[in-house]
This record gives sequence, structure tokens and C-alpha cells, in this order.
Amino acid sequence: HTGTGTLSINSNVVIQNNTATSGAGIYVSNAKLILNGNATISDNTGNGVQLSGTASLVMNDYAQISNNDNSSGNGGGVYMYGNSNTAKCTLTINDSAKIIGNKARPGAGIYMGYAADVIMNGGTISENIASQSGGGVSNGDACTFTMNGGTFSNNEVSATYGYGGGVYNNLGTFSMSGGTICNNTATVGSGICHYPNYDKTNTLSISDSAKIDSGNDVYLYAGVTIIVAGALTDAVVAITPATYAEDTQILIGEDGATADFSTDALEHFTITPQTTDATGTELDTPIQWKINSEGKLQKDENGNS
Repeated sequence: HTGTGTLSINSNVVIQNNTATSGAGIYVSNAKLILNGNATISDNTGNGVQLSGTASLVMNDYAQISNNDNSSGNGGGVYMYGNSNTAKCTLTINDSAKIIGNKARPGAGIYMGYAADVIMNGGTISENIASQSGGGVSNGDACTFTMNGGTFSNNEVSATYGYGGGVYNNLGTFSMSGGTICNNTATVGSGICHYPNYDKTNTLSISDSAKIDSGNDVYLYAGVTIIVAGALTDAVVAITPATYAEDTQILIGEDGATADFSTDALEHFTITPQTTDATGTELDTPIQWKINSEGKLQKDENGNS
């Protein structure tokens, strides 16, 4: 589907069992695709949907992209590659839509390669399996994922040393103000792995009622932080820093600067106990850490007493 028109696919339509290198289910270039009702794109060999240029996809109601197998390539459910920062491809997930059970190397659910924006207002990204990184989503260069609601759950990175069970924030920006990330698995960052771009300007921000289950950590590479982008209500975030060292900056304020965090705000964040020393040797007793009012790492003397 190419050009500037709109293709709407409604209830009881199933696109399945196709094979292609690009967009085995549907390939969309500079046009709009809308999936309504229980429209389904499933069981294709290759990407379920490929969006290129300024293409857009809107998933409403109970629409689903499921069980597409692109195990040898990027993006199982949806593959996205836009033109530029000012000419992006887009995906909007609403209601009870699902991206479920897809396979790829990186980005089993969604692969955001370049210049792509995703807005998740509801729905589910679940049970997707990546062999390298980004079980749910791989979020790349000049890409932004905005999560207002919905759920990432039971996504997996199967590699022995895999990144981002739910989300691999690889050079992109991930903003979470609602929804839940839970029950995902990966060696590094079972919930989110936040990897910096060359100048460490890509961001991860948390606000409002965002919830990252205690069993799904956020792994922070050295030099990157979490932006606390406004008041926290039900937010819960478990953080694993790449380096455990006093005064390592973990949280910053909405304006990108250090802030004076209240006790109430800090209660929404926990630090994964340190179990190895700087050489990788297992510690006899794990060291407990916390975040101080400046958003920096500090040994928790009460926890280590």
C-alpha cells in the first residue's frame, strides 16, 4: 500500500500465511493503514507490517498483529523506518489492540529503526521473543516511544547475554507516564535496557502512574539517567546501574538538571542490590544502595547494617 491514501481493514479480516522480505503481511509506504475491530495480521514469514517513509498505522479496538516470524531479521510484528526527524513513520496503539507472539532478532514486537514515533495509549505488547535485544520493542536512532497506558508483558530476549526484555532503548527516547511493564525476561534489563547514544542525549523519562514491576528492572548504562518528568502517583521503578559508585547520578529533574527530590518521590524508586565487585567477583553479602535527595547513588547504611 503506497501513496497518500488510507486503507482501513475492519472486523473479521485476516491477512496470514504470506512470505516476503519486507512487509510479509502489509507493506506501507507514505500512506495510512487503520486496523479496526478484530482485524488480524498473523502467521506471516517476515514482518507482519512494514512502515516506511511517512507511513502511519493506527490499531484500534481488538486489532492484532500476531505470530509473525522474522527470526532472521529485524522486527517481527512491526518494522518502522522513516525518512528523517521531520518526516517520520508513526504507529498508534489504542483500546485493546495487541502485538503478540512475534519473533525477530532485535525488536520482536516492534523494531523502530530510524525516524519513527510510537504512541501507546492502551493495548498489549506481549509474548514476543527476540534472539538479540528488545523482546517487546527496540527503540532506535531519532525514534520516540510514548507510553501513556497499556502493558508490556511476558516478552523475552533469548540470548545468553540479551538486552531489554520489554524495551531496548537503543539510541531512542522512551517516555512513560502510564501503563505497566511486567514479567519480561532478559539478561540485561528485563524491563528496560537504556543504552546511550554517542553524546548521551537520548532519554528515558518516568512520570505520573507509570509502573515497572519490581521483578522487571531498568538497566542504566554508565552516563545515562532517568528523567523524573513531573509528579509521581503510582510510579514504581526498580533500577540496576551498570556501575555501583557513590555519587553516580541516577535521577534528574524535568529540565534536565539535578533536582532536590523529596522523600515521597524517592519512595517510587529502588536500587537492585550489588552482588559483585568491580572485577565481577561474587560478594559474600550483597551491598544495599539507595538514591539520595540529589538523585545520586548512596550506600544504604541501614540496609547494610
